[in-house]
Amino acid sequence: MQASPIRVVNISSTNSHWAIEKCSDEVRSKFLQPDITMDKLKGLIQQFIDAAQIGQHQEKGFVNTAYGMSHIGITVMTFIQQRQMNNDTRDDIIINACCPGFVQTDMSSHKGPKTIQEGAVTPVYLALLPAGTTSPKGNFLSDCTIKNWG
Repeated sequence: MQASPIRVVNISSTNSHWAIEKCSDEVRSKFLQPDITMDKLKGLIQQFIDAAQIGQHQEKGFVNTAYGMSHIGITVMTFIQQRQMNNDTRDDIIINACCPGFVQTDMSSHKGPKTIQEGAVTPVYLALLPAGTTSPKGNFLSDCTIKNWG
């Protein structure tokens, strides 16, 4: 990474919020631990993969969507990364996750209501946060607004 300010924008999805809500209370609480580590996050994702491979992921408390689980991982990773950067000696490092929205792309079969340019607004906003910004920092955003997650 280069000199300050440093901005990292992880692209996630509002689907991650829906997916975490569909997990069992036990699984959800593991993802939402305020002190969750990257190793614990990787372990939870691996548990989902292992259970999904044998068709037992729902029995184990996971949501029934790999897309949703991958975005839970991205969003929780963002929270972990910012927490780690809060202890870094370098100044002005901000990491956020965001959802660009339902965008007219190949992935949405061009049915999303947002144009590609409109979908880029939130990621670009986060990438260009000015020096000294204190918020948003370690958050999940959609439409340039911090969203409660989990």
